[in-house]
Amino acid sequence: MRGRSHWQNDRRIHNKRRRKIAFRRCVLLLIVVMVWVPMMLLGIFDWVFASDKPTPTTITPVPTALKQHSDEHPTIPKMTPPPLINDELVISNDDHLAENHLRGGVAIPTDRSHASSDDLPHFTLVLCSWTGDAEGFPRVKLLLSSIHKFIPAASLKEIIFVVPELDVRNFEAIGSRQRLPFRVIPDEAILSLTKATADSLLPNGEKKQNGGRGGNYRLQMALKLGIARQVKTKFYITLDNDVFVKRNTTHDDIIINGKAIVQGNDGNNRESWWKAAGNILQDPQRCGGNLAKDPFQLGVTPAILAREISLGLLDFLEETYHSTFDKALFRMLHSKPTSDWTEYSLYWAWACKSRLTHELHVLASDRKIYDTSGFGWDSFSRYNVDRVFSDNSTFFGVVQSINGAQPKAVMGVLYPHILK
Repeated sequence: MRGRSHWQNDRRIHNKRRRKIAFRRCVLLLIVVMVWVPMMLLGIFDWVFASDKPTPTTITPVPTALKQHSDEHPTIPKMTPPPLINDELVISNDDHLAENHLRGGVAIPTDRSHASSDDLPHFTLVLCSWTGDAEGFPRVKLLLSSIHKFIPAASLKEIIFVVPELDVRNFEAIGSRQRLPFRVIPDEAILSLTKATADSLLPNGEKKQNGGRGGNYRLQMALKLGIARQVKTKFYITLDNDVFVKRNTTHDDIIINGKAIVQGNDGNNRESWWKAAGNILQDPQRCGGNLAKDPFQLGVTPAILAREISLGLLDFLEETYHSTFDKALFRMLHSKPTSDWTEYSLYWAWACKSRLTHELHVLASDRKIYDTSGFGWDSFSRYNVDRVFSDNSTFFGVVQSINGAQPKAVMGVLYPHILK
């Protein structure tokens, strides 16, 4: 009996050990699942934008930016909107200008020098984007593929992705999959207004709930001007998600004898844009509504901007209106004579006012910046893609994301011409 009891005791001990081992394995498996699944979900953008043979490039992405601080506003997201008096925004004269942006705890001075850009024969591409753009964001890969194919490395200084802070890591992942030099700069490192604050400062007619485009529409305009303080080249090209490069494009193709080409007056403008810009810049007679019919015009996105002109405009706005430039521009939305501004009407009116138009831009007779056949609602149903790509008088194509075409349909038509 003692031998049998001893054997049964050994068996109980053995079974107990097996149960402990099984339990530990279950716990380990549960931990692996809890960690691995979220990592796979967070890596979805790597999967979407991974090329067949991804080749990492040496990059120096900008770390996530902290919010800009001021004495009046502990943090910008909690900023109290300026008061309204008779439907006019009142911005106090003691609103100080942001001289530094904090990134990762390190103060990086805002570059206000007009002479610090290099004069090498290359340019910068600037893409203002975000993952929340359901119609445009899926086409970012198409844009980057076209840049990689049609713009030689010798002409491209870098691509700057300007995105909301929450999208910085997503676009760092996107950029790291491309064999292109890039930086990612958060909106918050350029603007003093957050989207929430911008929405609260909009006139009623521009608010989304009233049929307007919302604060993001105006913030995108401001970003294309404000990024000049981060650009390191003499010229930079503004892009949207719905733009693509359609032919070989070198520095000397679009910048002739130190002057960037313009689109010219193709009818895609309104006189009110120019009147608003002239009023804001306090020169309505010479550089206002009269520019609307001038054949020598900048155009819309994609546009080639001179860093010197953009910097001068930003300085004028801040010195004249005693505020950061984006606050000043949102203030103008509440006064009819200044409400209908755009980034390009302001830029071009300032070029006129500062007498830099002919010094830094040229209207070429044999080339324009972009093809316009993809502009307007339902334009894609009539889009002649063969003609667009065979026309060498323009360098960029645009199939506007607001024209009703689905991103997959657009990419299905354009990709074969970019990949062949």
